[in-house]
Amino acid sequence: MSRILIVDGHNLFIRYYSILKSNDPNNLGNSIVMFINAISREIYNRNIEQVYVVFDSGSKIHKDYDSNYKSSRGKAPLLENTTEEENFFKLIYDLQSILKCIVKVVKIKFEEGDMVISYLVKKFKSNNIIYIMSNDNDFFQLLEDNVYILRGKDILLTLSNYSTILKYLEFIDPNSYAVWKSIKGDRVDNVAGVYGIGYKTLSKIFFELAKNHVVIKTPKDLKDNLSLLPPKISEKLEKSYDIIEHNYRLVSLSMEAGLISHWGKLEIESEIAKPFTMKEQEALKILEPYKNYIIGDVNSYFNLYKKLKY
Repeated sequence: MSRILIVDGHNLFIRYYSILKSNDPNNLGNSIVMFINAISREIYNRNIEQVYVVFDSGSKIHKDYDSNYKSSRGKAPLLENTTEEENFFKLIYDLQSILKCIVKVVKIKFEEGDMVISYLVKKFKSNNIIYIMSNDNDFFQLLEDNVYILRGKDILLTLSNYSTILKYLEFIDPNSYAVWKSIKGDRVDNVAGVYGIGYKTLSKIFFELAKNHVVIKTPKDLKDNLSLLPPKISEKLEKSYDIIEHNYRLVSLSMEAGLISHWGKLEIESEIAKPFTMKEQEALKILEPYKNYIIGDVNSYFNLYKKLKY
């Protein structure tokens, strides 16, 4: 079995950019080096053999389904003026250019990175060990015996420990997470949940279902088991079923229920099938303006990436 690292590119870059913006705003270029170092650390510590870095490329499929989706989001987070915005996109462009020389980068036009990552996990999970590097809670849906989530340097989420590490998910099976979120909604993505149901009620709903050994994978599963819930909650959920079903398509990462186009899937296959040759010198050339952030010998900086096999 191979060990495969799948990186949520925007999520990881914004994490380091945010840290630097708060603590060291004069050295934002270090976010590129921090990003590459994070991948290097996982290659070394976990004997990673393949790395796929996935970047978002719009939300057209989701917005065609629901025009309100992410409508409250700005062009980019944390950016206060045009100069800072230009610098942010210059950094992420340089990062992507470097990464394309040392690992496989997957960026599919019009498709959300989350769905691309889900597709890659489904494709590779049967014969490999998968590590997803991201702080995005939506990836809880993908947890399996051989699929793990790396959240920060020292936190590894597995099927056995995620509910003890993360708040509010004590009774939530990964298979149930998309339905849980369909009820709760998501303010960040402008997905309105069921009015009047908060974390406390959600916990009660899924406790009652777990008590009866019922796993809710889809909105229909929920509808079929409403009789197990207190009458007032059951009635509210039944009246809001259309909202839950609508939201489920937006938040689900299932290849059957989630929003990804047929052409998007074909493009992913095309991208990962392309032969890959590491271009170390080209990567070092792009990295030149940022080399003062590198500790150690710049010329041997990409040694770990030479062991990767696609």
